[in-house]
Amino acid sequence: MAFMVTRSQTDCGVPPAVSNSNVHLADRFITKTSFFSGQKVYYNCDVGYVAAGGRKSRLCNNGKWTPLKLKCERKLCGSAGDIQSGQFVYTGVEFGDTATAVCDEGFMLVGSATRHCMNNGWSGRNPVCEAAVCEDPPEVSNAEITGLQHEPYTYKSVIRYSCRAGTLVGEREIWCTKHGTWSAPAPECKGHILTEQIKFQYRATIYIQCNMGYVMSGPGTVYCERDGRWLPELPKCQRRRKRFYCLFSFFVCVCGFIAQHNRNQTHSQYSISPLNV
Repeated sequence: MAFMVTRSQTDCGVPPAVSNSNVHLADRFITKTSFFSGQKVYYNCDVGYVAAGGRKSRLCNNGKWTPLKLKCERKLCGSAGDIQSGQFVYTGVEFGDTATAVCDEGFMLVGSATRHCMNNGWSGRNPVCEAAVCEDPPEVSNAEITGLQHEPYTYKSVIRYSCRAGTLVGEREIWCTKHGTWSAPAPECKGHILTEQIKFQYRATIYIQCNMGYVMSGPGTVYCERDGRWLPELPKCQRRRKRFYCLFSFFVCVCGFIAQHNRNQTHSQYSISPLNV
């Protein structure tokens, strides 16, 4: 024997969905398909939202559901906290928003940069901003290093290279960047420039010194132009001229010359002539 349950004209069916809202029907009513007149159903705010006014229930009244008045707003997370030597940049401080940590110049981020506003507050922990520190400057053969600051070499610390002999190829000064790396590779000290073995980029600058016993004629600093020329022109190193003086009893001659006495003159006179060897 089968029984058929018929719904009264005053009963209500499943409550219609609420558009453009952040609410959902309470779990205990989800499986029901029929509600009698005078029965209430209850709603909750979605995850990340909180009630902000209006009743949480609606009523079945003679086959029709009354409007739902419940209003839900995003949860507020507030500030993500303070960071020493840094700060957070926010898209907002409500559910679904993010806070991104940014360190001050010269500091590096340790930890996750981004926190998310979740149902129970901000995710994760605050990162830390640590001072950018460069490793000890690279040693250069035949060069001396002068530090304008002492270690640790933090952001903007500058060191200067100088060659004991030869030509400095590269940057004379390098500095510690905000990323904890030196601004350029260490230079080299070379006795002379081997252009067939070394390639220089546009705007590269070199400092030139002549070997011992030579003097420079021209500029000591040149740079590489777009067309591959050095500007100004490379200097020349010319052998230093040395004069040796020989002392005689009454006069001094440049060595390599002889003094000749002219006996026909009334007074004793000498002339200087090259010495033929």
